[in-house]
Amino acid sequence: MFHGSIPAPLRSIIYEYTGTWPETDIYIGCSGNFTIERVLHSRFGNTRPVHGNDITVYSCALGWYLSGEELPYTLRPEYEDSLGWLAPYMEDRADRLATLMLGTRFLQYVGKEGAYYRRMLDATQDQWPRMHEKTATKLRTLETRLGSFYAGDVRTYSGSASSAATPAP
Repeated sequence: MFHGSIPAPLRSIIYEYTGTWPETDIYIGCSGNFTIERVLHSRFGNTRPVHGNDITVYSCALGWYLSGEELPYTLRPEYEDSLGWLAPYMEDRADRLATLMLGTRFLQYVGKEGAYYRRMLDATQDQWPRMHEKTATKLRTLETRLGSFYAGDVRTYSGSASSAATPAP
């Protein structure tokens, strides 16, 4: 999974340049890790509504969290035996998002046979309370908020999908 970001010098340029933008809502397509949204929050605080968009599970979960929406993730019944220990770590929105974020590191081992996979899962479970608490605490202290979040293709989000699909005369 790609967890890219924008280099610090470019973040500084974005911070400076956006100060000249008109006083309107700001719409970001392809939010990813919400780096631009965080830069905009450091520039404007909550005075300018910022709206995000993405399509990956990871980014959608983060986008819904930052926009105050519910996270529609649950543990499927067929995984209760192997992952039921995660249930107490999905009680509220921050816990659920922390679990999903940390899951990107270990869920690839679930259901696989072999000593290596078992050791990886056991080590994750042993370290889980500390890792989860650290991640959930960071999420709870985030100040960045979105005015809204759209989970879908950026062309649809921007309203250009239909015009882009129509051939020019």
